Amino acid sequence: MLNQQLDRSAIEKLQKLIRNRFGKEIQLRQLTDIRLQDSLNDYHLIGEDLHVALKQNDQFLGTVVVPDALDLKKESRQQMTQMIRMVMEPTLYSWFLERKENNLKQINNFSFSTENLSVFEELLREETDLINDEDDIEFFNSDMEVEKDFEQRKKGKLISRLIHLTGKTETINRKVALQIHDMAHRWAFVPIQDIAPSLANVDDLRKLGALTIYAADIEKLDPKIQAILVAYLNEDNNDDEPLIISTSIKTNFDLQVDESLVLDLKEQILINSFEVDQAPLSYNNLKEVLEMFFFKPSLS
Repeated sequence: MLNQQLDRSAIEKLQKLIRNRFGKEIQLRQLTDIRLQDSLNDYHLIGEDLHVALKQNDQFLGTVVVPDALDLKKESRQQMTQMIRMVMEPTLYSWFLERKENNLKQINNFSFSTENLSVFEELLREETDLINDEDDIEFFNSDMEVEKDFEQRKKGKLISRLIHLTGKTETINRKVALQIHDMAHRWAFVPIQDIAPSLANVDDLRKLGALTIYAADIEKLDPKIQAILVAYLNEDNNDDEPLIISTSIKTNFDLQVDESLVLDLKEQILINSFEVDQAPLSYNNLKEVLEMFFFKPSLS
């Protein structure tokens, strides 16, 4: 099996070089403000921190942040930026291609349409587009807090394999679903309608691996697929198996009396429900609430 974990030795080597030469620490982050991705500048000062966007072959790969770099001379910032890009861009691009190849192989093993499947760079662009959507700018006004360290992402352990989102607007429901998907470090985000024809039993669902299955308007789902979901949710939890994120614009009270939902699935939904319209608007506060509701606290 291909190694999908980023080679930490390159980061450690670079950290040692930066510390010895400039007396600074570095942080590797996967997401950044989309404005930095489109910029032609080698680096940006945001507050007192130096942000170096990493790209290769027109593919945005991540950002290295150097905290408290305002005291460095311009020449030192340029030298540091060059050093960071020389070490990290080849490493990250190799990791990116390896991960992409491995996951595409997994996708080819599944007999479902990939028309609406979102993986890696597609989700990255989609999430940054959502964050910078002028129509909903207040909802994810993250002020760069959307950036996440790779190691922090790996710590997200879910309490439940089903999370239900209820809210009046499906667009916002989906944005929250994407945020949970990102926090849970899942490799793909796929609508359940696309895989439903290939699901005959629980084993078919489990074989999909650690992706996110998005079930919008859960009450409209075929009863046969609902039954498979119930059987899946009643099995022992495994972090390497699918996360189900369901949504509905109906309230929990309405769902409680909705006869189109299988009873056992309805119970699971009501237990693991999150009211999006009552959630805080800022990214940081929403992230904290989601962690409190659906993630186990990290011991590290």
